[in-house]
Amino acid sequence: MSGVYRPLYSRRRDGQEFDGGELIRQKIFDYGTTQKAVAIETGINYSRLSNIIHGHCRPSARDIRAIAAALDINLEDWKKQSEYVREIIRPAGRNFYDESY
Repeated sequence: MSGVYRPLYSRRRDGQEFDGGELIRQKIFDYGTTQKAVAIETGINYSRLSNIIHGHCRPSARDIRAIAAALDINLEDWKKQSEYVREIIRPAGRNFYDESY
């Protein structure tokens, strides 16, 4: 072990990490709210939300949509900023199992 801390679950199988935690943290600060309040509003467990923000786990598409709605984050703008969000939020009308795109 090299002594460098690496989150256990923040990488997808392809090695991609969630890169949106700082945006979530900044929006929480800008709104003057707390992680706990956002967790309640989104229906995401507080512990899970904290782990998402700190890069210890990756959010699901549902988590991303709920966080975006709660913190008034434009999903299309977030997709432009975050490769992870762009990859996990599929275009509307696409079948998740359709690998033709």
